[in-house]
Amino acid sequence: MLVALVAAPAASRPSEPSDGWETLPTDAYAGKRDDISFSDSLHGWYGTGKGDLYATTDGGDHWAKVASHPGTFIRALGFLDERVGYIGNVGTGYYPGVTDTAPLYRTEDGGKTWVPIPLEGAPVAGICAIDILRTERIFQGAMVPHLIVTAAGRVGGPPALVRLADDGKSGKAIDMSRWTSMILDVHFSDEHTGFVAASSSSDVKATNAQILMTRDGGITWTEVYRSKRAAELVWKMSWPSRQVGYGTIMSYDQSNVHK
Repeated sequence: MLVALVAAPAASRPSEPSDGWETLPTDAYAGKRDDISFSDSLHGWYGTGKGDLYATTDGGDHWAKVASHPGTFIRALGFLDERVGYIGNVGTGYYPGVTDTAPLYRTEDGGKTWVPIPLEGAPVAGICAIDILRTERIFQGAMVPHLIVTAAGRVGGPPALVRLADDGKSGKAIDMSRWTSMILDVHFSDEHTGFVAASSSSDVKATNAQILMTRDGGITWTEVYRSKRAAELVWKMSWPSRQVGYGTIMSYDQSNVHK
């Protein structure tokens, strides 16, 4: 089931916002849908653990399968516009049935076809999060748009951070095992300042939840939060502003579920 708590486009739904969650019509799927990405109010995508990518062009009123990659686990999505986007694959060795070893893809036709992105640097087993930062930089004396795309992963480890080149068609990976064991989410507020949601150990019974911060674009990291209980990790983050952020903690200790 796919649900949303978003106001629909005026052209397809009443102008008054919904009072609660609304079930969106799409194909049934018994497994996980791990991410959803909208490039604007109309164009959105979500993926499944069996490699199916769905898209909407009317804000969620209708969804259509635009690609199927058996053996790929679509774990993360990030779309720049209605055509260009990035697909993160969780990789092999964690979920049963995943055979695709390419961690990151780029599409230029709205998700219909995918091209693996070549990565230099540290090995990348899989991707769990994609962050897109639209900013500006000085070029030949003028401020011009500058796009920063960062990907990171993965659940179960090993941890790596990927910064894509300006054209988005290649990237460089940083080994993050010096600071953490898993990365579940990533967010950059500017070119240099960023955060990752993380886990101190790949053993879920022993791990503590972590949030790490960088001030040099991901070269070095500092732990700014660590939970005091075992069997926890920071699953996802949300940043409504540069100063205010939220993190969700997942606990594998059932005695902590309601605490």
